Amino acid sequence: MLLTKEILLEQFTFNSRQEFESLPENVRMDFLKHMVVRRYRRGDALFVEGNYPAGLYYIMKGYAKKFKLLAGYGEQIINIYGSGELIGYAALLSQERYPDSAVTLSEAEIGFVSAETLNMLQRKYDDLSRMLMRNLGHEFGVLSNIIASNAQRNIRQRVAIALLIFGEKMNLNEQSHRSFKVPRKEIAGMVAASVESIVRVLRQFQKEGIISIKGRKITIHDEQALLKISL
Repeated sequence: MLLTKEILLEQFTFNSRQEFESLPENVRMDFLKHMVVRRYRRGDALFVEGNYPAGLYYIMKGYAKKFKLLAGYGEQIINIYGSGELIGYAALLSQERYPDSAVTLSEAEIGFVSAETLNMLQRKYDDLSRMLMRNLGHEFGVLSNIIASNAQRNIRQRVAIALLIFGEKMNLNEQSHRSFKVPRKEIAGMVAASVESIVRVLRQFQKEGIISIKGRKITIHDEQALLKISL
């Protein structure tokens, strides 16, 4: 099977935006009407591993990451979230403590829907319940793919995948290329490698003309080359 960027992203990211936007308009409007919107600074926590969930979050503007702390290693980033995406529903639906944490990667506006309100909306709209369950199933599949990839792929392959993910999720929409600003430690957290290893691989990619780098800003010039490397 020919690997395309869309197939790769489906394997390694869960994007709830498409599922949410597929809901009937009246369901989406009712959901949004019940949100409490708050502004966040970069690095603010949405939820913390080990705590019980009080509701779910809807990102209206900005970016967030979900990650797990690993003993002796640091962060393992599980996913990057952008505008229009839901986050924090897995623990809520399973009625368990958060197995991971989430913080903002930028200034953000994020809506919060309490567990009580969500239960009411789920009883009212079967479409909403089905959408959340589909997202949950896809999320578990993505987690399995991430674990397998980190164990089976080399550092160049893992960084190539990470760049495609960041480029898709945090694109600055600059001309025809995909650009994003991200600290090297965030890439390291996604691919389970040291910052030093990330810097070396990024320099290699830049020498090969695949990307360009200016400070924290990375611009992807050749997505097909990254796809080939990721195989």
